[in-house]
Amino acid sequence: MKHEAPRLLLVENAATQGLRIGPMLEAYGFEIESVQSGEAALDSLDTWIPLLVVTDFRLPGMDGGQMARQLRLNAATRAVPVLMLTDGHDPKLEREVLLAGIDACVPRSADTSLLAFRIRALLREHPMPQTPSRGMFRRPAVAVATGSGGALMAWGPPVLHVMRESVERLNASMMTLAGKREPGGDAPRAADGGPKGVDDSTVYPSAALGRLPVIRLLHGDGMEAMALDNVALASPDLWIDTVDCVIVDLTCPGFDGLALCRSLDARRNARVGGGAPTRLLGFGGGNRSAGDHASDAYAAGVDDLVGSDIDVDFLLLHVRALLRRKVLQDESRRSEAERAAREAAMQGARAKAALAEALEQANTELAAANRKLIDAQTKLVQSAKMASLGELVAGIAHEFNNPLAFVLAHEDTVARNLEKAISALAQDNAGEARVLLDKSRDRLGASSVGLGRMRDLVSSLRHFSRLDQGVFMDVNMPEAIGTVLSLLGPKLGDDIVVECAYGAPPVLRCQTALAHQVVMNVISNAVDAFEAEGGAHGGAPRIRIETTLCPANGVVVAGSASRLTPDWAGDAYVITVCDNGPGVPPFMRERVFEPFFTTKPVGVGTGLGLATAYGVVQAHGGGIEVGVSPEGGACFTIAVPYRAPGSLDDEPQQAVTAAPRANEGETGSMEIRHERA
Repeated sequence: MKHEAPRLLLVENAATQGLRIGPMLEAYGFEIESVQSGEAALDSLDTWIPLLVVTDFRLPGMDGGQMARQLRLNAATRAVPVLMLTDGHDPKLEREVLLAGIDACVPRSADTSLLAFRIRALLREHPMPQTPSRGMFRRPAVAVATGSGGALMAWGPPVLHVMRESVERLNASMMTLAGKREPGGDAPRAADGGPKGVDDSTVYPSAALGRLPVIRLLHGDGMEAMALDNVALASPDLWIDTVDCVIVDLTCPGFDGLALCRSLDARRNARVGGGAPTRLLGFGGGNRSAGDHASDAYAAGVDDLVGSDIDVDFLLLHVRALLRRKVLQDESRRSEAERAAREAAMQGARAKAALAEALEQANTELAAANRKLIDAQTKLVQSAKMASLGELVAGIAHEFNNPLAFVLAHEDTVARNLEKAISALAQDNAGEARVLLDKSRDRLGASSVGLGRMRDLVSSLRHFSRLDQGVFMDVNMPEAIGTVLSLLGPKLGDDIVVECAYGAPPVLRCQTALAHQVVMNVISNAVDAFEAEGGAHGGAPRIRIETTLCPANGVVVAGSASRLTPDWAGDAYVITVCDNGPGVPPFMRERVFEPFFTTKPVGVGTGLGLATAYGVVQAHGGGIEVGVSPEGGACFTIAVPYRAPGSLDDEPQQAVTAAPRANEGETGSMEIRHERA
């Protein structure tokens, strides 16, 4: 597998360039990016982070030690190893650079192979992925608040003042030469008669502040330094969050230094969240520990106080200490925020796991409860079915007794006729024997009809009492309704006319309980109503059963202005059972489907018939309503989603036009009269 070459940053001066160290390191498999100053090196770190920095100690501007200090102040570059190139073996210099945070020193004149091995050793000690990213490195920002008459304006080593004065004279000369002549006139003059542009400290006060020795000193140490003019001092909210340290000149007569410190302290403490607060360094007042001056300064919010007689090295040490503490606090707060975020994520994960476990437990309990409910519902349906059979048992017993007595009576007649026929044959009277045998044959034929009727009744009972009524299967609805009518035959008697009109497809995928329980209970209640009220509207008692197929949104409750509002698409299989009996009063229509609600006398009925029917229809995802029939009696409308034969149990048929229709022989109306034997 191919590995990318380690990418290094080489900060070199003229001597290093002359030795061509960069090309020689590339020959050892390193990728080298070269810059010629510490300032340029710090600027490049805002774009990418190298695996290692190779720098010369003597650089233009800041030296290698100052640059290394800036690397160690930033969390993004703190772990980057730094190797220093020196003029030779100098223990004092090595001690200084090691204290500055440099990892190793190698003489510039050493063999290139030694330098390459030393680099590889440092890379082993400091493994760090090469992940370029913008904004990873930021120089410390320091603001300086001073002005005319302040001690900080005049502070600094003589060399910095000489450099400042030389630059000012050079700038003034260049500006004077640039504006010496104007077309058609003398040299431009200021309002007071002096040359324009010479006194730029008056015209551009911020430019004059930018040339302060302390600003140059901070820049030389690798910091971003800026001088605060009167506009900035008047609006600290605009910049207080962008700097890491503010040096306040407490001796400046142009503003109240202690008041400014109190204002900055209040603003930094008012910040919500973010990093550590900006550091305040008070400057001036001679001995920094002297009496009331120091107490007032610390009470005003300064974090450190230095006197105006402090030398350059000690001032830089104080600034670095403040910046270092701020960086450490920033990292501590960031680490704490990351730890809190991780802890919150872990708590969230634990809460999700607990919730998932509780949900799984709840689902398990719900599934168990649902199974129990289904079992209870099955038992309730079976109980209601047995109750219905109990009500019909007398009629069913009569249906058995009649053909059974008929068969038994014919059995005796056939036995006697056979004996007589045998006797006639013994006397050679073939004609009489033939007559007796013909009578026996007729009696056996009549017995066969009775036995067939008993067989059909037993078959109907067997189908009706099955325990798999809740399973979806292909059900021939006309046959299922015929079975119900056969069982209800004794109860219907020979006075009640039942009309059947099957306009829907004959086969529906549903539960057999839809016919055996729902239709049977509705018809049985109609018969009970005829008997209780003693008659019917407009002639003989009549019950009409119809099946139709229509769009789900077009189901109308007979004799009512309301509609069933199903929540499925496609067709609806509609069964209506209407009679011309007394009907159901409006105030009772909402309660007829309640469990144990009945209008029958005590001891008659269980009050579970229509409640069970309602549950069966709901199990199909359908609806059942009661209205008024055209003859004035009750009319029950049952609508369930149409499921074509062979479809899945839980998928209602969606295709409206594809639904099969009934055969011609099953679409007409037929009348069934039930007669007792």
